[in-house]
Order: sequence, then structure tokens, then C-alpha cells
Amino acid sequence: MTRRRILIVEDEGIIARDLQRQLTDMGYDTVGIATDAAEAIATAEEHHPDLALMDIHLDGKEDAIDAAIALRSRLGIPSIFVTAYATREVVSKAKTAAPVGYLIKPFDELRLRTTIEIGLHS
Repeated sequence: MTRRRILIVEDEGIIARDLQRQLTDMGYDTVGIATDAAEAIATAEEHHPDLALMDIHLDGKEDAIDAAIALRSRLGIPSIFVTAYATREVVSKAKTAAPVGYLIKPFDELRLRTTIEIGLHS
């Protein structure tokens, strides 16, 4: 069975590396860690992951929501948002990207695994 490939989009290095470790422990391959929207799109175009795990708030002109919209529309790659923000405004804007999941930080490994599994089969 082919291991599923996930792109991590997270501008906090410690969090990104921890997510990468968790994903590896769960049996997923990570195609890279992008720290902004432009890098996320470029990495996805190069490596064609099965899923993007994205922090909503990133540095740069575009945010993760813009990147998620581009990944889905241009490459057919679904996204799961990972964020500490769940205000009505943020959730409303996030819905425009049609994410397959939305995880509120902090979360446990079981919640991460379950959300990824559902997202990969959406």
C-alpha cells in the first residue's frame, strides 16, 4: 500500500517539526514544510501531496485560506486547517476554501489522525 503524502503549511518551526514527527509516526510521508502561502503552492505543484495540513495564520501577503483555495482549484488537493482561532469571522472565511477538516489547537494525536483519515477519503 502506498503511503499517503501530506504537505505541512506552518510558520512556527517547532510546531511544524512536531506535526511532521506525528505524521511520520502515523505512517504518512511529508512532502515538505512550507512557511507561507506562496511556498505552499510551489511545494504542492512540485510534489503533488494527497492533502495539505495548514495553519490559517501565516506570514506573507496571502494567507492559508487563499493558498487552500488555490490548491483545491488548481491541483485538486484538499486542505485541513489547523488553528488556535475559531471566531465566527475566521470560520466563515475558512469555509470559502471548502476544507475537509478544521482542527483547533491544541489537539491530540487521535483527533489529528481521525481528521486526516476522513479528509483523505472526502
